[in-house]
Amino acid sequence: RLLWAAMFLAAAVSAMASEVTLRAAKFESGDPDEKLTAQLFKPNGAGPHPAVVLLQTCGGQTQHMTHDWPRFLTDLGYVVLAVDTLGSRGYHKGCSSMKRRLVTQARDAYGALDYLNVQGYVDPRRIAAAGFSLGAVTINNYIMARAKRPADQPEFSAFASFYGWCRNMKPDAVRETPLLQVIAEKDEQHAPSCIERAKSIRMEAHVLPGVHHAFDQPQFTTMRTDFNGSQMLYDPGGTEPARKLLRDFLATHLK
Repeated sequence: RLLWAAMFLAAAVSAMASEVTLRAAKFESGDPDEKLTAQLFKPNGAGPHPAVVLLQTCGGQTQHMTHDWPRFLTDLGYVVLAVDTLGSRGYHKGCSSMKRRLVTQARDAYGALDYLNVQGYVDPRRIAAAGFSLGAVTINNYIMARAKRPADQPEFSAFASFYGWCRNMKPDAVRETPLLQVIAEKDEQHAPSCIERAKSIRMEAHVLPGVHHAFDQPQFTTMRTDFNGSQMLYDPGGTEPARKLLRDFLATHLK
């Protein structure tokens, strides 16, 4: 019965999604003109709604990107756009073949922002981006270090990072956009740099005790190690607090 219930729920959430095509933003004149695919989820009602762009891990479009976080966020009234940086370029998972991957994913994030900005059901003043692992690294170490876009171009109102590293973040080169940093205590590859940077950089940082990398990804029912040496294990005891942290953060900064 539990299996059938889980399958029904997954199918119901999947049915809420529609695939959309958008273009990656250009930061420099020489940036390529690239098309992307993304999954779009809408809450009930005509809106305009606040929105969240989801930036994937090196695992691609897994369940937490296509079902779990979209369901949680749409239930709270957010439009969700889950960008497929890897699949759009033929890399279904893994990061070793992506060149300049942080810049690439950042361009995708802003392409998603540009897309949402002109949709009548979205409030363009209330759009955030949330990144996981690779997506968090992109936010922490590339997007947060970039100068804001010109005034005539849309900009994110807030960012949230989950189990990414912060090694390249510098106190004198980080924008003031609100940033939520959710850190997995047992994530030995990523947690130390973010714990250290949170001492000197303005961010809302939370360490979740006893949890590992990828704690919100249900496919990791037993401990696995990725190519960077990160130990990955699903943990509902970490996932629920992380959801509450994001809920409260977005409620504060996407008013």
